[in-house]
Amino acid sequence: DFDDAITVEKLAGGYKLYVHIADVSHYVRENSVIDKEAFKRGTSVYFPNMVIPMLPKEISNGICSLSEGENRLVLSVIMELDANCNVKSSQIVEGVIKSKHRMTYTEVQNILAGDELLIEKYNDVYNDILCYQEIRNKLREKRKAQGEIRFNLPEPFILENSQGEIISIENRVQDESHEIIECLMVLTNEVVAKTFFDLALPFVYRVHEKPDEQKVAQISELLKNMGVANALKTDGDKPECRNVRSA
Repeated sequence: DFDDAITVEKLAGGYKLYVHIADVSHYVRENSVIDKEAFKRGTSVYFPNMVIPMLPKEISNGICSLSEGENRLVLSVIMELDANCNVKSSQIVEGVIKSKHRMTYTEVQNILAGDELLIEKYNDVYNDILCYQEIRNKLREKRKAQGEIRFNLPEPFILENSQGEIISIENRVQDESHEIIECLMVLTNEVVAKTFFDLALPFVYRVHEKPDEQKVAQISELLKNMGVANALKTDGDKPECRNVRSA
């Protein structure tokens, strides 16, 4: 299922970024039979070689899938960014899109690496891909300055044979193409959350409490024992991620 898509326009003083997600609510109405069944399931269940979908595949993989060259209903977050990728304005709208290309992470990564054959194949969106790269780089610098702590933990990828037996477990590659999508989706989530907060509407948030001082001291001591000089330092009595820094 392809449930999201991105579009960009390069402006004189920044960018206009569109992030689209399939509008499932148009087809699955609240309290309908499908909605009640989906509520009981809670989520799709993913296995290495198959998926048990929360919704019928005719919806998730059919009319709601943002297939290449097909008109599809979406909810879109439209953001105007300045040259430093600060959000100047935003709106959330219903719309219809026709996806130009269904691209893979590998293809995008190879394009960024200069693969001439792929650049020619996707020539109509090549400049857009470079634009996404610019935005990603600027967003990463902004988040780093805000105190973002990145954990480069490997994600396992399970390989099976035709009998469904596991033959190997490898690390899934998380390269720049993955980070482009991650950065754009995080930015979109922030814009949506701020929109609902400003409207004082009920919303589901993921809340991360401030770290406990004692636990910060314990991990600092652990890092010292592992040879990390001076480990971590914090400013003030209530440490926040922007206050934690390697010495």
